Amino acid sequence: MSRPRNSSVITRIKAPATSANLGPGFDTLGLALDLKNTYTLHNSSRLGIRTVGAQSADHPHESENLTLRAFRAAFERCGLEPPPVLIEADAQIPVGRGLGSSAAGITAGLALARRYLNDSFDLECALEIATEIEGHPDNVTPALVGGLVAVTRDSSGKLVHRKIPLRRPPAVHLWVPEHTLETAHSRGLLPETVRFEDATFNLGKIAMLVTGFTTGDHRALAAGLDDRLHQPYRAAMVPGFDHARRHAAGWGALGAFLSGSGPTIGFLVPRDSDETADAIRMGMMEFGGRLVRHRIVTRGVWS
Repeated sequence: MSRPRNSSVITRIKAPATSANLGPGFDTLGLALDLKNTYTLHNSSRLGIRTVGAQSADHPHESENLTLRAFRAAFERCGLEPPPVLIEADAQIPVGRGLGSSAAGITAGLALARRYLNDSFDLECALEIATEIEGHPDNVTPALVGGLVAVTRDSSGKLVHRKIPLRRPPAVHLWVPEHTLETAHSRGLLPETVRFEDATFNLGKIAMLVTGFTTGDHRALAAGLDDRLHQPYRAAMVPGFDHARRHAAGWGALGAFLSGSGPTIGFLVPRDSDETADAIRMGMMEFGGRLVRHRIVTRGVWS
């Protein structure tokens, strides 16, 4: 990439927002969206981070910042001391809304370290570090590689991920509420065990959902969005979610799902149209929030 005009700038990257789970794909599916944070690495006298942008007020201070933590972790994995640099984060991804703001920050820290170290550690190493920090891989993986991703661990415990080919990908409309929802609290709502029939139900749904994405069959996408493993337990914390699921088809969407652990509600839309957007906006207005229209992007911070 060309060097920016500002001589203090070392490199600059963009990290995408992500939407995980997508209904039945609990902790296994995630996709990258065209909403992005920008991270700029500057020469400095000490290691630090400065956050600016529309969402900067919601980001933690240096001692708890995940971008800085990931940047340090990358150097430690290489047996090196992190250099005296300043990371400037232009935060546009809403925090605490289920849109992967933490995953964007973590993967950005790793990608900046990779650039500084001239590619001296690989994607698999970055994925393991990111998952160690984040706790689960379904958000950090699409942030790293882009697109729609499936991720799991093999019999030896190693993470395995694959990008799922997309044909006629739908648009993704998001209803972003004004309130936040902590992931840890949302996970605390889930049961320790599930019924066998509910697990079987989700297996069928995830198979149909992936089939719909790979073939462009929008009817299959609509049939594959239902879930019994996490959404029913989280719905009480997300006003309007059950309403969205009942009315999504009437508004012109294929269906509705919780983005990550919520409270953002995602809608898969056959094509990005003002008519569908207006219908969703009017249908959800009573629950408070705003509608934003996005598309799936195929590139992440490692691309």
